Amino acid sequence: MAWLNFLDSMEFLKSNEIEVPDYQVIRSRKELEAQKWLPCVLKLSSGLLHKTEEHAVITDIYSKEELFSAYDKLRSVLEKQGIKGEIVLQRQIKGIELIIGVSSDQQFGKVILFGQGGIYTEILDDTSIRLLPVTKKDIEEMVFSTKVSKLFSARGKTYDTKKLVALVEDVSRVSKKLLELDLNPVILTEDGVYIVDARVNLEDRK
Repeated sequence: MAWLNFLDSMEFLKSNEIEVPDYQVIRSRKELEAQKWLPCVLKLSSGLLHKTEEHAVITDIYSKEELFSAYDKLRSVLEKQGIKGEIVLQRQIKGIELIIGVSSDQQFGKVILFGQGGIYTEILDDTSIRLLPVTKKDIEEMVFSTKVSKLFSARGKTYDTKKLVALVEDVSRVSKKLLELDLNPVILTEDGVYIVDARVNLEDRK
C-alpha cells in the first residue's frame, strides 16, 4: 500500500472540494522570521506514517524562540531518518479531536469510521463504523452514537455538528476513489470543523 504524504493528501482533498485549513511549507529558518501564525504547529510531510511516535509533529508553539527550536528539531528528524520531506506550518486549532476514516474490509467491502480522535484513538476505542455507501441518516446515527458526541453540547458550548455531518458526507462521496483514508485529528469547534492532519491511500494511482 502506498500512502500519500500530508501535502499530497491535503491536495487530494482540496481537488475533491473538501475544505482544509491553510498551511504553509517552510523551507528555511529565514521564512520563519515573518511568520505570525502563533500559536502554531510544525509537522513533517514525508513517508513517516505515525508523526507523533516519530516526533514529526510539534504542537503548542507560542513564541518565535519555540518556533525556531521546533524547526531545528524537525530538520534533525529528517536527517536521522535519512528521508526527504517538507516542514509544514499550520495555525493551532483548539477543540474536540475526532477521527474520520475509510478502510477496505476483505469480507464486507469498504467501511467508513467516525469517533474520538487524537493520539488516544486506539486506547479509548470510541468509534462507530458503517458499510459504504451511507445516507445522511446513517451518518447522523453514526456520529451521535459515540461517547464523544456528548461533548458537542456540553458546558454551555454548542459545536458545529452540521458542518461535521457534512464533512462525513463529503468523505463518503469520495470514498470510491479511496483504498483507505485517515483524517486524524479533525478538530470540531463552535464555528466549524477543521482537518488538521490527513493520510490518503488511493484506490488506483496509475
